[in-house]
Amino acid sequence: MGRLIVINDNHHITTQDLGRFGASKYGLTQGGAADLHAHCWGQKLLGNTMSSTSLEILLGRAKFRAEGDMTLVLTGADCNARY
Repeated sequence: MGRLIVINDNHHITTQDLGRFGASKYGLTQGGAADLHAHCWGQKLLGNTMSSTSLEILLGRAKFRAEGDMTLVLTGADCNARY
């Protein structure tokens, strides 16, 4: 199994899922992915459940290093990704 190393997060990278439904009675927002459509398509393309976790990158320019074999998918806004 490979691993993904964050070299530079530049601004902000978070892990996101579908959020917490029914938590408002405790004073918590639903939260979850900002682009729910992109999150769900990414999980579908990878063969994961929709409740799996995604990396959400705010304002781009993040840099990663992949060690070992892995499958990744980029969804959402145009991010000018390079390898």
